[in-house]
Amino acid sequence: MESNTVPRWTTYPDYIRFGLRLVDLVKQLSPGLWSFREPHELEEIEAPAAPLYADELAFLYNDVGLTLCAEGYMPDTLAVWEQGFEINRILEGTAAVPWYTLQSQLHLGHTFLELGNLPVAAQYLEETARTNHKVQDQDYRGRIAGYQALISYYRGYFEEADAMFEEALGILKWAGGNARAQSFFLSHRAKLAMVMRDFDKAAEYVASSRALAASGRADDLLTYARTVEGRLHRELGAFAKANFEYHASLAEAHRLGIRRLEAEILTGLSRLALSLEDAALARRRSMAALGIANELGLGLRQTQSMLVLGVATARAGQPELGRSYLRLAKRLGGEQEYWLRSREAEEHLQKLGEESTSR
Repeated sequence: MESNTVPRWTTYPDYIRFGLRLVDLVKQLSPGLWSFREPHELEEIEAPAAPLYADELAFLYNDVGLTLCAEGYMPDTLAVWEQGFEINRILEGTAAVPWYTLQSQLHLGHTFLELGNLPVAAQYLEETARTNHKVQDQDYRGRIAGYQALISYYRGYFEEADAMFEEALGILKWAGGNARAQSFFLSHRAKLAMVMRDFDKAAEYVASSRALAASGRADDLLTYARTVEGRLHRELGAFAKANFEYHASLAEAHRLGIRRLEAEILTGLSRLALSLEDAALARRRSMAALGIANELGLGLRQTQSMLVLGVATARAGQPELGRSYLRLAKRLGGEQEYWLRSREAEEHLQKLGEESTSR
């Protein structure tokens, strides 16, 4: 939500190299390397010869974490933001208005969501909400509600998620118009509308998401919105339009260095190939998506890619192997509380003649 300058003037890989060079330079010039400090040791960090003040150090770690998250390197993101959380904790101590702590908690919630640990993500969001009772920031309130809506959607609570998206977007619009956050959550609400088979609403949300991204020159969010529009065309049977949007999004995601989005687009292209009854192509694309998800630690995308791989493999003439992939997707989804995909895997298993084991 905050790393909004990168797609305007450079790519994420170039930007992260700049940030990491700065981190290395700071460590070389510091009188003592940052590892861990207690609150009473803050003066060691802010020594006269130190290259950065503590709040500048906090900003640097936050910015590096944001860029890694945008690229999709989730284990690295977690490591950086856990370090940033310690810096923020020392920086604020027992401050009455813990701004930095609030920021770290929300980032960690997002990170665990991408890693595929929905229970821990939900726990961090609850902690963020409690911290925000002290801070009283309406923009954060809207973003917390948006992420909670996203978790409800992934868990399969569609009506609850839709109501929460409505609340979150209303707060964000009223709180000052965080266009990036609105665009991000509108794209996800459009996916939810498609699951609920309300394609008119989905088209409305996608158009709004694209407009907000374009108005802010946010190429990354515009690419996300175009990916969702590709899915909408696929759902409506407009396969040529879907193919165009997917490939345009894939090229842009590759240019910007948004690898986690590449995995999502490849899964969408795999589902498109299934719609066109090309199981071999669907299998290749789902395997490519799974490879990226495995490399980056994108837990939710691992489950989704495995699911589509199972369907494609079964249709390609290997039903037992396909069932094995689907069983794994179902198990992973259950462990993650990604019940939306766990149930979808169960449905495909039943179509392949396997009895339900759900309770």
